[in-house]
Amino acid sequence: MLNIRDINDRKKLDADKEKEKSERRAALGIPEPEPEEEKLDIPLTEAQKKQLKRGKKIEFDPEVVEEARQKKAFEKELATYGRTWIWEKYFNSEDPEYTQKWL
Repeated sequence: MLNIRDINDRKKLDADKEKEKSERRAALGIPEPEPEEEKLDIPLTEAQKKQLKRGKKIEFDPEVVEEARQKKAFEKELATYGRTWIWEKYFNSEDPEYTQKWL
């Protein structure tokens, strides 16, 4: 419990620092840096691999892109703050697959 509280406190401090930093930049007239383009690891199907070889641009399903973006955000948060669960992926109330096992 204390570990979870410490992680939440660190997240709040980091958010406050970012807000303070952006306010100082605005006061000095410094423009906000442009966000870097994300590289998402989305698995390709055989048809998409063929399109890529031909030089065509691949259009991904928005749901797949959002899922990959959430996965990358979770991994980044995990690397920064550590685990908030003792048994990660043992029971996750948001995932219906895990709740089915318990019902």
